[in-house]
Amino acid sequence: MTDKKKEIEYIQKEEIIKVYSSRKRGFRIKEAAERLKWKGSLSSLEKIVEELKKEGLLITKESRTVTPQNWGLIPAQMTKLLSSFGFVKRLDSGEEMFIPGRKLLNALPGDIVLVASQPQLGELPEGEVKKIVKAAEFRFTGVYHASPQGNYILSHKVFREPVLVLSGKNLGAQDGDKVLAVVVQRGRHSSEYGAEVVQIFGDAQIAKNCCESILVSNQVQREFPQEAIEQAEDLCRKGIHPKELENRLDLRDSLIFTIDGADSKDLDDAVSVEKTETGWKLGVHIADVSYYVTEKSPLDDCAYERGTSIYFADSVIPMLPEALSNGICSLNPNEDRLALSCLMDLGQEGELLRFRFEKTIIRSLVKGIYQEVNAVLDKSADEDILNKYRPLLSSIQLMGELASVLMEKRRQRGGLELDSPEPKFRLDENGQVLEIVTRKRGLAEHMIEEFMLLANCSAAKFACGQQIPFIYRIHESPTLDRMENLCRVLEVMGITAPGLRQNSSPAVLTKIMDDVRGKDMEQIVNDAIIRSMAKARYSPENKGHFGLMLDDYTHFTSPIRRYPDLSIHRIISANLLHMKPERLKNRFGSFVKDSAQHSSEMELKAMTVERECEDCYKAEYMISHIGEEFDGVISYVSHQGLFVELPNTVEGLVRFEALPLGEYDVVEQVQLENTLSGTKYRIGDSIRIIVLSVDVSAGQIDFGLPGVEVHPKRLLPPPQKKFPKVPKHSNPPKGKKGTKHKHPRKKKKAKKNARNG
Repeated sequence: MTDKKKEIEYIQKEEIIKVYSSRKRGFRIKEAAERLKWKGSLSSLEKIVEELKKEGLLITKESRTVTPQNWGLIPAQMTKLLSSFGFVKRLDSGEEMFIPGRKLLNALPGDIVLVASQPQLGELPEGEVKKIVKAAEFRFTGVYHASPQGNYILSHKVFREPVLVLSGKNLGAQDGDKVLAVVVQRGRHSSEYGAEVVQIFGDAQIAKNCCESILVSNQVQREFPQEAIEQAEDLCRKGIHPKELENRLDLRDSLIFTIDGADSKDLDDAVSVEKTETGWKLGVHIADVSYYVTEKSPLDDCAYERGTSIYFADSVIPMLPEALSNGICSLNPNEDRLALSCLMDLGQEGELLRFRFEKTIIRSLVKGIYQEVNAVLDKSADEDILNKYRPLLSSIQLMGELASVLMEKRRQRGGLELDSPEPKFRLDENGQVLEIVTRKRGLAEHMIEEFMLLANCSAAKFACGQQIPFIYRIHESPTLDRMENLCRVLEVMGITAPGLRQNSSPAVLTKIMDDVRGKDMEQIVNDAIIRSMAKARYSPENKGHFGLMLDDYTHFTSPIRRYPDLSIHRIISANLLHMKPERLKNRFGSFVKDSAQHSSEMELKAMTVERECEDCYKAEYMISHIGEEFDGVISYVSHQGLFVELPNTVEGLVRFEALPLGEYDVVEQVQLENTLSGTKYRIGDSIRIIVLSVDVSAGQIDFGLPGVEVHPKRLLPPPQKKFPKVPKHSNPPKGKKGTKHKHPRKKKKAKKNARNG
């Protein structure tokens, strides 16, 4: 179908929906044709109406066709399913809704459904699935088990019960394999579903296999389409066209260099600095990826679809083919490269006086490495390092001075400095984990962060000043409910937060972090504040960045790895080439809206993939430490027990049956108190644990307490009404003192508790 035909059909559908929306009791087909003044045949109108019914945008009610909204129903698509709840996205507004498990009507992701609105209990609107309009093909991963009673797949994240594999549909899977399966037979409960295995990944207790299954289940493609690879290789072979040297600012003689991690290959940012009488001249030079990745080309289609590069363990799923990301676009040392440079003049206090953007050609002098630059800055560098950076030593010292000024300026501004430890995995030749350590950040890392922040701010200010379509990186203020939850958490931890309820400014939160700096609970408070924050996202509207305390902010500095950066490079470049404002709006107006939404969704998916993969690698690492004891910190209290985090970022769960005998009160997901012994377990407290068991496939680790016998029977879950399980997307439940968790060895009371639930 041509684009013109698609546009005509889209307009027709919009008009049809508008007409059906105009009358609550709807229309018969002839009535609708009259109201629409339909010029075609009735059968052609019926065909479009039937398509709209399949899409959930129209329904049949009492022999008439109506819009779901006129009957109090919302057309939506199921987007995510977990074992006890799910999410749908409204087809009319794109808004996400939370659906409790008992109200899912066994809908599966991809299904088109009709939802009735329900009273909202958490942050998200809540609903109930009333009808499945169109069932989708649903694929899921799990562990394959063979038994005399039949073969089945366990997928606890999605289904509470095992899913039967139909006879002859196991593809040769072996007991304990991680598999991808498709639901081919539905029922009222997952126990009545029938599945077919469509892909086998291998042993489910090997992290590498599990990560492959995570990529596949999230539809992440490792390979690029052949036409995109060929285009990238062709661009690489052609190199830089001589005419580009005439049309660009030549900075090849400037002291410009990159600073990145030792294992980085996609170098998309370089820096330069000079001291002036009034302050500094700072240059941030970013690979001009938009020059090579042109609109609607195979490379652009690929980059848009991926949205971002994905990093986990020692792997990367790049947004662009290697010929670009590691080749012609990477700012490799001693090679001419095209760049889009942000050239800034800063005052003595680090204030931004003026800036401009230029299309440039640069030549990086050296591939700087964080660890080595830190050694230069703290004067611990050996002779080899000093020789490597000899022409740049004075520049590096100037950069260190400027970074200190900018960091102090950020502190005075009240910008939040929240940081979560980042794990670094060392793998053997077979891809199995040998060691997990946390990445340490020195002045060099903070220095590059500050320089990139300035360039990002300048790009956003540029767009606002020119009044051109743009993609901003926004971070909205936290809600009052989230701040109230944070206050209660801090109070249970013994931390006073005067004024936080009335003023949730970053400066108040920074003061809280300063008060716990260096204490055992520092990271836990850091994480609690992060959980209270709204999720940063991309938007065509400039709404500022709460966490950074900036009115204007975007992502400009990583076009090799992030599509929004590539998008705004394209817009800035068009402006620099003197494209008129009206034409810019026509060309990019709708694009920035679609790109911002899609990029936000792809970023969220990438973060989920990265987290799940890292959880599998952490679990695999702990297999060799079963039975060993470690010191950790309680990071969270839930209906399952205590979560404990080790210094290397590995987190495990001490379930209730692994705690000493007693009856427990849960307070605000922060504290667990044994009311018999008076023992309290509070987040931020140090605790000694022993590793009990590991499930690599689920990315789960079970801890126990040394010397405490673990009862083999799992604790019955607490009554649902008293302590509901709420997803991370919603507000955490307001656990009240008096919510009892009885040890399973007290059988009579535990059973009574379950009956009461």
